[in-house]
Amino acid sequence: MDEQIIRLSNGTTVLGWLPELPFLEIGGICLTGEAFLFTYTDGLTDVRNEKDEDLSDEILLEFLMKHAHEPAKFINEKLLQFVDQFKGNQPYPDDITVLSCRIF
Repeated sequence: MDEQIIRLSNGTTVLGWLPELPFLEIGGICLTGEAFLFTYTDGLTDVRNEKDEDLSDEILLEFLMKHAHEPAKFINEKLLQFVDQFKGNQPYPDDITVLSCRIF
């Protein structure tokens, strides 16, 4: 199985911040098999631990690759546990939203 991560880089500015979007880029990819789509708000990568390290994109990608073949609901549940363990006693700095979708 050819496993790879494709970052969707086309888009717009921060959603919900402006009354109208100043621009919107449309892009596309061709999926030839099963895929897992994961989107998230910046609140997820704003999480910091007690060593003042942030939950970086690299840490998040490592987590997702480890669980890539699991059901989306399982990934979301494990991610919540992972983030809680990562942050320790630190508070959540922002709200967090994730959307996980398995494409068959």
